[in-house]
Amino acid sequence: DLEPWLAETVCVDHRATLPVPAGVSHEAMEKAVREISVNVKTMKFDVPPVEFFDLDTGAKIEDEAKAAGRKACRFQPPAQCTVYFAATPKAGVIASAVEPLVAAKLAEKLGLESLYKNTTLVSFSGALGTATAQDITEEAIGKHRKLEELTAVQHAPVVDFQIRRGVFWTEGPFFSREDLKDPNSGQEREHFGEENGPWWCKGPEVAARDFKLTLDLLKDPVFASPRRASYTSINDTRVLAEDPFRLQVEYGELYSPALSDLTGSPLAYHIWNRDAWTAEARRKGKGPEDLGISVDKYNPMKELPARERAYSLKPPSFGPMVIEPLNGERLPLWKNGQLVRLRRNDFYWARKPEFKYIDYYIFDPNLGAETAEMAFTTGAMDLYAARAFQVKRYEAMTDRYYVVKRQPLAYEYLGFNCTNEHLQNKLVRLALSMAVDVDQILKYVVYEQGSRVKGPSYPVLPWYNNNYKFKHTWRTGPKKGQTEEMDFIPFNTEESKALLAEAGYVESGGKLKKDNSPLRLNFVFAAGTSPRKDTAMLVREQWEKLGLELDFQEYEWNVYIGQYIMPRKFDVCVLGWSGGLDFDSRQLWHSTSLSPDGMNFVGYANPEADKLMETLVNTYDPQEQIRLSRKVFDTIAADFPYVFLYSGYSTTVVDRHIVWRRRTGVNPDGSPQLTNSPLDHDDIRNARASFLFWERELLRLDDMPEFKPEDRRR
Repeated sequence: DLEPWLAETVCVDHRATLPVPAGVSHEAMEKAVREISVNVKTMKFDVPPVEFFDLDTGAKIEDEAKAAGRKACRFQPPAQCTVYFAATPKAGVIASAVEPLVAAKLAEKLGLESLYKNTTLVSFSGALGTATAQDITEEAIGKHRKLEELTAVQHAPVVDFQIRRGVFWTEGPFFSREDLKDPNSGQEREHFGEENGPWWCKGPEVAARDFKLTLDLLKDPVFASPRRASYTSINDTRVLAEDPFRLQVEYGELYSPALSDLTGSPLAYHIWNRDAWTAEARRKGKGPEDLGISVDKYNPMKELPARERAYSLKPPSFGPMVIEPLNGERLPLWKNGQLVRLRRNDFYWARKPEFKYIDYYIFDPNLGAETAEMAFTTGAMDLYAARAFQVKRYEAMTDRYYVVKRQPLAYEYLGFNCTNEHLQNKLVRLALSMAVDVDQILKYVVYEQGSRVKGPSYPVLPWYNNNYKFKHTWRTGPKKGQTEEMDFIPFNTEESKALLAEAGYVESGGKLKKDNSPLRLNFVFAAGTSPRKDTAMLVREQWEKLGLELDFQEYEWNVYIGQYIMPRKFDVCVLGWSGGLDFDSRQLWHSTSLSPDGMNFVGYANPEADKLMETLVNTYDPQEQIRLSRKVFDTIAADFPYVFLYSGYSTTVVDRHIVWRRRTGVNPDGSPQLTNSPLDHDDIRNARASFLFWERELLRLDDMPEFKPEDRRR
């Protein structure tokens, strides 16, 4: 669930512009609108000027005088009513006043079938010159202006943020007391650190300008953010002149996933504004003077790409930790591939971590996993991300360790290239899905540290449909002719062969052929030792038993993605998805999101799914979002574009010297009252959030604490 964090209040307002149907007075229109919603803040009526058109050409005539004597008509465009619905701000709550169905509700109030049909929206008030009443047709006017444009409802949702005050950027590290001085006043800035350095200084206050600049950059094609598509619906971002902590983000259309897109940290204005960017470019010999470009035509984003800026090596922070230097004054601050050391940020605005330092050891995953476990078991590390085959061993050592298991925002799959001549047939995709033993993959690849998934969503989110059933009429076996609903596609090789035969593939010499052409597929996967490679090996064995011919190809990751997956130069691939909280899945499944521009690299296209996804992003009612999301889920799952495999568990093993400093109340001075609690507390065990959510609230004790059963309950 989303909640305000860096904002004190969030209001989702809505400006809607609607045509006033002919015969409906402004008073009646206003009365109907106010009966629809108590959130009406302002209403404004606009009556456009009369227009004149040549009936033969459809050309617009400037005024009535010039229309005299010609075959022309007088046209009165419909009046427009602009309504602003505003939510009431409430601390800690996202308040919404969006009325996405305002047109339908108005039509019902006014006794109309709809605002568009069975009512006159355009009034023709007589002809000029030689035209007769019969000559004045909507088609004639349509030569110049489309009636749909005149009668369309225009939506502009506005997300209004009141940014929390008292959040400051933390800058550093600095190694000289001169660096601690404010560049404007010359006074030493507030700082923390060691007596002989390094120090960190309190920088500018986080304000609306930081968020505005971030959104403007994300929309800018030159900035080239891979998430740009999520922000193109934004019409305007503005900081209110009277309040630098007030930000408004206005959209040009209904777009209900907006709040999810607006989560995340901003970029610092004082580092990313044009002047600061240009100054850094000049220091690196890439300024306008260096390149012979006039200042007004110079774009620092083009000449000094964001990835080359010093920010990436020495980022400011307003989070709970800052990066401590490990290379003296040299950048980067960390040791690449080895070690990052973090120190508690004393300027952090919320609850500070209980620990002062934290080290993250970063090893090559293929070479260092054993070293990482050794460091953990000898007490050099407090938390360890256990691999699947290790989990049961640690679960047998609960006297020494907590085993915190989570189902992450992730799932694994086999992807079919649905544009392939064989795989265009849904029956073939089903047959191949039935020939994959997912239970075997769970047992031997991830050691039962995961659960099967039914379709295209993460099991921890409400968009996932746990009630989805695979409906199938059996072609073989004791249930032949019977239709059955099942939780998952069953593993059944004989049924798979029957489905392939139904699709026209016959066995010849141990190989499946159709019209003497073999069923041959290019099966690609990424190089390295990983569960995905093991999955590919098992699937290969099972499919070859059916009689498929497989070109089994292994590629280095960047080559795999760039040269095979995105260009769709494959028939079957092994991949997974992770991250993303919202329900907008158009990037993955909409027919307009085909790779390489979108992420629909399996070439899936279903008009019904397209329509559902388009309706969903205009839907603001939470229960309706869930209903439609699950309908999208069902539609895609029933088309078998993927073999949906499993969602693996994320398991963190924690030394029992670690306690959770749980907030249990408020002290008289207003500070939080904290109680040492075990990590198998109900609040942690029953939550769906990642364990990272609690890490800053952990503390290591010298002695391993003893807890009673009641200490594990709220």
